[in-house]
Amino acid sequence: IVNALKALNCEAIFVKTDVSIESDCKRLIEITIMTYGTVNILVNNAGGPKPGNVNSAGIEDFEIAFKRHLHTSQLLVQTVLPGMKSAGFGRIINIISVSVRQPIENLGVSNTLRGAMASWANTISSVLIPRKPSPMRINLVAVVTTSRSTIIA
Repeated sequence: IVNALKALNCEAIFVKTDVSIESDCKRLIEITIMTYGTVNILVNNAGGPKPGNVNSAGIEDFEIAFKRHLHTSQLLVQTVLPGMKSAGFGRIINIISVSVRQPIENLGVSNTLRGAMASWANTISSVLIPRKPSPMRINLVAVVTTSRSTIIA
């Protein structure tokens, strides 16, 4: 992706990051700020939990999923928000799933997690951006993949 962006005369860097490791997340933000001076746009998007029935999921399945998504998103927002506020501009985009509206069969942990992510994003939006309109935005993007295409709701 970096090479494709550079071919379009865009500036881009790649920072290998395991979002389940707090120090990796902090390093990602540090490198980004050292390279670009600030973070204007944060996109929270981590791979989904393994499929399966919610009744067969163990507590550890939920803990791993919540750490990878909710905990990491909270950490990243807390890390970039001061710079966004001082710049008077910022976008936080949270990629979730349409399972927020309707659970998807055999994705029990994911369905639960996506609902939690939506609630968290709405909560931070109301707390961090109390006045409308605001130069700050926190959005949810719900994605579903069908056999023919990807739909963004």
